[in-house]
Amino acid sequence: MTRACPPPRELTRLIDGEVTENRAAELRTHAAACGACARELEAQRTLVARVAAPVPGVPSEGAHEALSRRLDAAERPRDAVAPSRRAWAVGGLAAAALAVVVVVPLVRGAPDRGEFQARGAPVEWTRKVGVELWALDGGPRKLAAGDRLAPGVALVGSFSNVDSAPAWLLAYALDARGEVHWLYPAFVDPRSDPGSIRLDASVVQRALPDSVVLEDVPPGALRLVLVVSRAPLRVSAVEREPAAGRTPEALRARWPDARVDEVPVVFGSPPAREVRP
Repeated sequence: MTRACPPPRELTRLIDGEVTENRAAELRTHAAACGACARELEAQRTLVARVAAPVPGVPSEGAHEALSRRLDAAERPRDAVAPSRRAWAVGGLAAAALAVVVVVPLVRGAPDRGEFQARGAPVEWTRKVGVELWALDGGPRKLAAGDRLAPGVALVGSFSNVDSAPAWLLAYALDARGEVHWLYPAFVDPRSDPGSIRLDASVVQRALPDSVVLEDVPPGALRLVLVVSRAPLRVSAVEREPAAGRTPEALRARWPDARVDEVPVVFGSPPAREVRP
């Protein structure tokens, strides 16, 4: 019986140890007999190894560029970005392999003719773009829901875009007061209205050019909001809204054709451990 190749995302989960032992054995057996999957698996392992390799001085001048060179030797545009009014740009280091979301058509046999027929459907462009945020506290740490972010820790974004057309990113932190702290783009001059960050087509993961440190954020719940759109947006599209209009729920209703993700974290230093005599 012919089995379809697993999607790249499942190979990523294999590397991360997120599949069952039985499924892991099946995937390794398949990769041993399938050249395409073996190459994909090796490419993902290589990328993860590059991400994990230490770069001295975090954050330090030139560290972000050093990591970017590891991830992608090709030249990329680096637009100058001013520090935000509530976040400031720093040199930093970050990255990790983004899972490329690809739909692989299922191959099914036609018993009566001994042939195979492809099955599948077009992939929405929003599934072809992946954006993640990383904390630079001792090493790149991908932020997930419920994580804690300490004051003074730099953040950096990374992305992949397997579509042929560019996408555009607005990213900000929304604190408990409803205040916006811009990540991408930076926003420092109220007389300006910077546009969203262009995410060019890229089958490899890339780090965004700048990392930022949040300022004037009260301790407590913090929502990291990522808006990926097909056309450019400007910060005024969020800034002019009241606090209720800046939430991910409101933005999804307002921009149904965009992709709006959020990572809810806790901002503040971890509680001190109790010392018993």
